[in-house]
Amino acid sequence: MKMNDTVPFKSDFKRAKQLDKWNNFFLYASTILLIAGFALKKFSIINENFVSNIETANAVLIVVIFVLGIFVDLIYRNAETLRRLDLIDNSFGTRLSEKKSKDYYTNDDIRYGYKKVGVNNFESAFFTYRILKDSINKERVKVGIIAILFFILAVYGYDKVFILVLQLSIPFSLISRLYKTEVLYCGSKSVFDNYRSIFDKAAELNEIKFHAEIVKNLLVYESNLAWSSILLDDKIYHKMNESISKEWDEIKIEYGLN
Repeated sequence: MKMNDTVPFKSDFKRAKQLDKWNNFFLYASTILLIAGFALKKFSIINENFVSNIETANAVLIVVIFVLGIFVDLIYRNAETLRRLDLIDNSFGTRLSEKKSKDYYTNDDIRYGYKKVGVNNFESAFFTYRILKDSINKERVKVGIIAILFFILAVYGYDKVFILVLQLSIPFSLISRLYKTEVLYCGSKSVFDNYRSIFDKAAELNEIKFHAEIVKNLLVYESNLAWSSILLDDKIYHKMNESISKEWDEIKIEYGLN
């Protein structure tokens, strides 16, 4: 799969990921301010007004994080809408999109129809599963460390209800995002494994059963993707794209996907 310049939803995904990077930066900055405010307050290193300013700055930063998160989600959902239309166009030869992608999917040798949409979705599920497999541990560690810090320092370091609620909203948000990532990871692996079984036994299935299995898998994958709204790690995608593409070519040969 190649996110090249002829992919109509590339710009939206790019904007969403840029905003998400800023959100991560603000999250780390907020964590630093939280630790600094807690240390200065507990050890009376500096006057209370300065500590109060740090708390206020952190509260503003947390609001910015949530507002940016809303924009990321809106842009992501628009990109996903364009991607789904492109999936249908590429699979059935329709003209639903204003502009069709080129070389995003690697299955142009397959005739339009249910088999092609199945193979395209098979490819998407495989790439999602492999990228998440290599990035999810990093996400677990990040969420674990930051969430524990926020819980401990927010509960024991602040007596202002408003500041406390804002501080505690961060770990709950991170845990929710990690949960969605875990669901998408497990769901993508399940869809990938199901496609392996479907195409392994394709000759044994009648046409209606074959089409039904593909539609079921497609709906499971797309619903998980829409519900989670998780952006895949760009660095891991670019780092692994070539090797995953080779693995996908081997899978196509193994299951006779042509």
